[in-house]
Amino acid sequence: MVELSRRTPLVLAIEKPIVSITVKAFKNFEPERKYILDVLFEEFYGLNYNLEWHDEAEWRIEFEGKNIIMPDLYFAQHKEDRSLNHSDARDLQFRESNGSHALFGQDGIEKEENSIRFKADFIASAFVLLSRLEENESPLDDRYGRFPIANLLVKKAGLEKRPLVNEYLELIWSAFQELGFQQKRKKRNYSLNLTHDVDQFRRYDEAGKLIRALGGDIIRRKSASVFLKTIKRILAVRAGNAKDPYDSFEFIMDVSEKNNLKSCFYFMCMEKGEFDWRYNISDPKVQAEIDRIAERGHRLGIHPGWNTFLDADRMSEEMKRARLAVPSLADGRQHYLKFRFPESLTSLEKEIETDSSLGFDSGYGFRSSVCYPYSLYHFQERRKSSLREHPLILMDTALGFKMSTEEFKAACLEMKNEVQKYNGEFVLLWHPNNLWVHEWQVHGDEYAALIEELSAKA
Repeated sequence: MVELSRRTPLVLAIEKPIVSITVKAFKNFEPERKYILDVLFEEFYGLNYNLEWHDEAEWRIEFEGKNIIMPDLYFAQHKEDRSLNHSDARDLQFRESNGSHALFGQDGIEKEENSIRFKADFIASAFVLLSRLEENESPLDDRYGRFPIANLLVKKAGLEKRPLVNEYLELIWSAFQELGFQQKRKKRNYSLNLTHDVDQFRRYDEAGKLIRALGGDIIRRKSASVFLKTIKRILAVRAGNAKDPYDSFEFIMDVSEKNNLKSCFYFMCMEKGEFDWRYNISDPKVQAEIDRIAERGHRLGIHPGWNTFLDADRMSEEMKRARLAVPSLADGRQHYLKFRFPESLTSLEKEIETDSSLGFDSGYGFRSSVCYPYSLYHFQERRKSSLREHPLILMDTALGFKMSTEEFKAACLEMKNEVQKYNGEFVLLWHPNNLWVHEWQVHGDEYAALIEELSAKA
């Protein structure tokens, strides 16, 4: 038994009582309403809430006799309760509202002593953006079978570089605080989630690759000087005096560790003879690299092949191969960011826990209008998916090697600054093979300095 001296102050820790929050909503589209409220309140704010149904076409957030109110301008307007798809988002347009842009309602706010009433429906707007309603069962596709970037609601409105859902969260939170809400929200810190799709393993390890590399110098790049540099590089690699230009794993991990980061490497799992095959994950050299990555404490994921986004059986087969190399594998990103709702979601949630495919194949920004990881929505089964999305914000090839280093850096810093406003997660994709090949060399030379700047907390 510990004895207290007479001089030892006795301090009793009195915890603040948990404030009871009740959200009242019109009684229709119950699964969809529960999903978006779970994501906003539990996943993003870190707050518990009670859901009750009423007969008014408005959302009411109640606590300690206070109310935050906004009109129910989407769900309550539907005459039938049914599964939603892309056609339900086809004609939606953004309107300015309270410094942000919402899909429903108008600008304005009304305040009374114990209530704040918004004139826009931020909750339904968040549902449309996070659930990817506009992509669900959409007939639109680009040459790779993906939903076209140009058709995204945020792209058409020029709002893809703003995380609108984060803006909604801040508006609602400001209302909470103005009404005297004392409970803390989930604590977050800005983070750089540095990821790498291993599309290629080595450039000069097979005769066919050597021929393609040299042929590309003459036919595509039309450069005799580059052709000669490639020959010198091949000879140096074969002699053991230089690294293969795709062998940048150790360098990437060194840079990440210097900045207290854990990189995530997504490996492909196709086999020779399958379409778009690049390397075998069962190759002893590939397995050795995977083992080194794991030993150094970095993360590993699967980069599913060309047609897996529409083929659950192929996805399952590749996962079996992946787990032979990485038994605990739980993360993935689709090759070429090929993700379709509902097919990709249905197959992926059976195999992995997190995905990071929802980004831009050209340009950059917030496809889901948020910079926090969150649970996706399964429209066909009308439930929250077990698959958590880490939205991809910027990819090296979506900017391109022809962009100047100054422009490239400016784009990265623009996104960092936007994410940092909300203590969010900046998911950056840089392919390991885009550091030391001549097209990317100028950007590769700046890689270490750029990552240091992007990882800095302030």
